[in-house]
Amino acid sequence: MLKHKTEAKFMFFTKICTILALFSCSALSLRGQFAVTVYDDFNSPLVSNSVNDFVGSGLESDHIASILPVGEDTAWVGTINGGLLYVTDTTFTAQTLSNSGIPDNSIIDIIEDSNRDLWVAMPAGGLGLYRNLVWFSYSPFNSPNPANTIVEITLDQNEDLWMASLGQGLLYYNRSDWASWKSTNSDIPYDDLSSTIYDPVSGNLWVGAPSSGLLKIDKDRLLGTQSPVPSGFEIFPNPNWGQFSIRKTQAMGEVSIRIHEMSGKLMHQCSGRPKDLADGRDVFPTELFQFDLDLPAGFYLVEMNQSGQKSYLSMVIY
Repeated sequence: MLKHKTEAKFMFFTKICTILALFSCSALSLRGQFAVTVYDDFNSPLVSNSVNDFVGSGLESDHIASILPVGEDTAWVGTINGGLLYVTDTTFTAQTLSNSGIPDNSIIDIIEDSNRDLWVAMPAGGLGLYRNLVWFSYSPFNSPNPANTIVEITLDQNEDLWMASLGQGLLYYNRSDWASWKSTNSDIPYDDLSSTIYDPVSGNLWVGAPSSGLLKIDKDRLLGTQSPVPSGFEIFPNPNWGQFSIRKTQAMGEVSIRIHEMSGKLMHQCSGRPKDLADGRDVFPTELFQFDLDLPAGFYLVEMNQSGQKSYLSMVIY
């Protein structure tokens, strides 16, 4: 889907500690009665003239970093320090750290996949996913994603995610496994990347680096140099209502399993071999872990630890 960027986004590549004070984009424009309709802290008819009065009801930040149109006069808008906005011709709805589960108040890129899931790039929260009104983040603190700062996201023909990051080069996520390429493990000469886009005609990726240059990457050959490491486990059904199984896709011995909610709070843990974790049920003892948990609806991170090697899976409970 076509994504509209602003200059503000590309100022991101100085230092993160100073960027929030330096963004200068000061208006969001959508089609209206006149050629240009300006929404800012002085002109918006939906909010007052004070930025501090915008919380929960309007445009909370003039620093617009990304725009994703989703219908006539309707768009998702990423801001710096103002969260994610859903904008129509007459309303602004803001999701911020103070009123939602959004992982970061700054959203610098937004894409939507064919399932209508939103994926967002964040300067401190890594990769964000908004699905069925629930937020989840993939960061170095709760997943194999190595990058705190993701700058831009693109989808390839399989709807796998490719991401430009600061410090960790080019990232890949196929909804279950991660891979990354930077100067120390590939021919990519830069660790700081500013943009990436997939060309469906050639099948190549175009990747930009701040003050460094432009790269054209054969993504299939790149994947051949470092295939994503499979987790060795899969959850089914997923989503579920608290009754689910974890099936091994590789040989395994004793495993420790920890289930965390989105905030990082530990909700359940157990350890043993599959037969031990099945609570005595009649299952294939070397194939399945089975669970019947009373957990609130939402997103969960499932961590499997086998001999110090950790794997992560995401799970949704209705």
